Amino acid sequence: MPHSPRTQTQFQRQLLQQIVQPHRLMPSLTTGIVTGTVGVLLNISFASLIFSGSLSSYLPVGIGMVLFSSAITRTLVALTSSFPGIIADLDPVPAAILGWSAATIVKRLPASTSDTEILITIIATIALTSLVTGVFLLSLGLLRVGEWVKRVPHSVVGGFLASTGWLLVQGAFEVMTDDSLSISRLFSLFHSSEWIRWAPGLLFAVHLLVISRRYAHFLVMPINLLGSIGIFYGFLSVINMSVVEASRQGLLLGPFSMKGAWQPLNLSHLPQIHWSIVTDQLSGMITVAMISALSVLLASRGLALATQQTIDLNRELKVTGLANLVVGLNSGIVCFHTLSDSILAHKMGGRTRLMGVISAIVCLAALGLGPTLLSYFPKAVLGGLLLYLGISMLVEWLIESRSRLSRLDYGIVILILGITASVGFLCGILVGWIAVVLLSFMTRRRPVARITLIALMVPGSFITLIVLSHLMRTP
Repeated sequence: MPHSPRTQTQFQRQLLQQIVQPHRLMPSLTTGIVTGTVGVLLNISFASLIFSGSLSSYLPVGIGMVLFSSAITRTLVALTSSFPGIIADLDPVPAAILGWSAATIVKRLPASTSDTEILITIIATIALTSLVTGVFLLSLGLLRVGEWVKRVPHSVVGGFLASTGWLLVQGAFEVMTDDSLSISRLFSLFHSSEWIRWAPGLLFAVHLLVISRRYAHFLVMPINLLGSIGIFYGFLSVINMSVVEASRQGLLLGPFSMKGAWQPLNLSHLPQIHWSIVTDQLSGMITVAMISALSVLLASRGLALATQQTIDLNRELKVTGLANLVVGLNSGIVCFHTLSDSILAHKMGGRTRLMGVISAIVCLAALGLGPTLLSYFPKAVLGGLLLYLGISMLVEWLIESRSRLSRLDYGIVILILGITASVGFLCGILVGWIAVVLLSFMTRRRPVARITLIALMVPGSFITLIVLSHLMRTP
């Protein structure tokens, strides 16, 4: 981060050179536009995940929030990172957690709560999560203890990511059908009026899953996303369905009932916040902060290996921490380094700070378009994208991780996921941490004691049987 006038002058000179030299400007411009466009599409899907169901009327507020947060974080990280060309953006993991938090807040607030109070309470929760994350990341960087985060057990991380995948799958169906995914509603999904809303998204998710594993080219994702929108409207033309009719059947994001555009909270909003409900989400905030720190470190290390460059991990923590403090103070959402986008930028030749600034400008341009254009966005594309991300996480940690994790660690992954799906997200994470701590201690004791311990934690559940079966086969 720049601390002196001399350092600031060096940054200004670098940016000026990148602007006036065509061989640097063109790759930066192209890469910035591509990564910015992909980021806009992903961020819209994350906003629709958080503001879904009964909150869908506030989706324009959510879209404004995520695009603003992305633009601010991309700019600050681009200008202050130890590695020019790093992209920072919203991630599906905090988006899924905050979507769960938003739904929980709606359920816990009294029925007499006004719509404005509900929205302000949710925005306050999101902003406070960003502030908690910013303080945590900045503290780790200042204390130079970022490596400590890497001690988080793989089984807990795996269980957490698998649980996030499940939340994304649930959120995807809620985005596409405007209703929650539950066993009681499973059969109704196959009614003629329902399957047309989610089946295209499922097909798109499967297509992305297959195509992304077969081709690693950087244009695969943007081409498929933009192509899917064209196919959607081409299909509407073939069946002679108007845009108005498609919107009426719930196939498009809009029309929006505009209950206000996004804007940062101010002092006049504080009395309308239900603080007791906000503080109930503290464990979720801490989880987001922990995962954000881990993600920054892993993304930085991965990018350093991929590019054969040196990256200062503690500086990246400080940079991301300060960025999230700025975002949080402006009622924004958590953002941090994204490995895939950063590697994509490097492969495309966008290895300058200017590239990150251009990608931020793309986000601001999308924000300036407003909800009018975004209301024509197909829900199947957004839902399919979320479904693809969720299925990818589940495949990675339920299938592919089986060969690289011990039976005990894999059992903990299943335990966390099962409790998350059956009881709740925070309960799953809490049980996972307790299981790891106690099982680490009991490793020095008899194996039977370990098995009994888990059985007492989740008595009589199906998940207990699965974990026990894995433990009893452990050598």
